Amino acid sequence: MDGSSGVNTTAIYGYARQYRVRPNLIRLIVGVLLAVGLLHSAVVRPYNSSSSFPSVAFSNRHAVTGGTSSQKPATTNSAAPAGAPVTKTAATPPQLINCQPDSYSGPAAINLATSSSGLTQVVDPIHYYQIYGYTVTQARQQISQCAPRLSSNGEDFTGYTSYRLSWSYDYGSNGAGQCVLSNVKLGMRIGEVLPALQPSNYADTTFTAKWSNFVAALNTHEQGHVALDEQYAAKIMGELQNFQPADCAGIDQTATNLIRSEVVALDHANDTYDTQTSHGATQGAVLP
Repeated sequence: MDGSSGVNTTAIYGYARQYRVRPNLIRLIVGVLLAVGLLHSAVVRPYNSSSSFPSVAFSNRHAVTGGTSSQKPATTNSAAPAGAPVTKTAATPPQLINCQPDSYSGPAAINLATSSSGLTQVVDPIHYYQIYGYTVTQARQQISQCAPRLSSNGEDFTGYTSYRLSWSYDYGSNGAGQCVLSNVKLGMRIGEVLPALQPSNYADTTFTAKWSNFVAALNTHEQGHVALDEQYAAKIMGELQNFQPADCAGIDQTATNLIRSEVVALDHANDTYDTQTSHGATQGAVLP
């Protein structure tokens, strides 16, 4: 009995979109330094015989809350009216951390030698690559520098979905002058890549919410690619299991051609899906 096996190279589908980061204003606590001692200018009211001591009203009076001799009293005599806006000073963000280029190279092929006959599908946990940034420009630069490059032409995507298809089968005579396939094994392993923006107090809360929605929508788009990959893996498996007897001299080539034609069809289906969804934009994967 003869056998055959093969592994399809990783196919990549993804989506690229840059996004906006705005710095957040944080409150800088302003310490009010108070006067040490009481000012001596006072207005003395007429003596009230009902009191044992005269009633005294002090101007520029400050409560003493403690401190060192370096503290100084407030320089204004009038307090801000109730409800007046508080001026906040933006703190300077710390030096931006440099991201590290991600070395993810796509999902590994399933080892069919240890697999049972039939279809084996594995969807890896999402692989996240880390980026940093307080501004749009910084975040864009870090994606360009550190997103994994899975394609030979170096295309820069924000998110990826890729697969690796492997197969093996035996074939032998059916006793009627033709050969049939047996012990057919098909392995489909799928990997997804998404960006992870380091949380920061310097990022505007509105942007943080938009970023979360963006990544969730991007994941929804990539899951559409995952579904297509799984759909076509099941389709290929069904065709191999129902492969009709063929001439023994050409059955291996015929079966291999069938697999490769379905891979082309899968790639086309993924391309069409990207076109129809504008790479996820119609699914909400847009951050203005």
